[in-house]
Amino acid sequence: FNGSDETGLLNFLYEESDFGSIIKKTEVNNLYIVPLGKGPYQKIKSVFPERIESFLKKGNLQFSKVIFDAASLEDFFGITQLARHCTGTIIVAERNNRANEVLARSNVAFENAKVNVLGLVIR
Repeated sequence: FNGSDETGLLNFLYEESDFGSIIKKTEVNNLYIVPLGKGPYQKIKSVFPERIESFLKKGNLQFSKVIFDAASLEDFFGITQLARHCTGTIIVAERNNRANEVLARSNVAFENAKVNVLGLVIR
């Protein structure tokens, strides 16, 4: 959507930005996005439960659907905690020589966290 990652979800999680400032309007009618934003992933576990619940409550009040396009399962260790708070998760994976290993690890993590995996798309 040609957006900027300067302010987004991470900034909200770290209480650097409020909910309204991270919502970005797109050229598509009635479609808004929240970029990932900038910030260190290392601290994310300490802020996740309360802040992500706050984000989802505010999002659900303002929008009919909240969809996350999360970072790679290899890069974003908070993805499992995020997925736990969602109604369902669809995994999109690229076909490469590491896909099986990454999917196997994420499957175990998702099962342990009781994530509702709706499907898998391999491209």
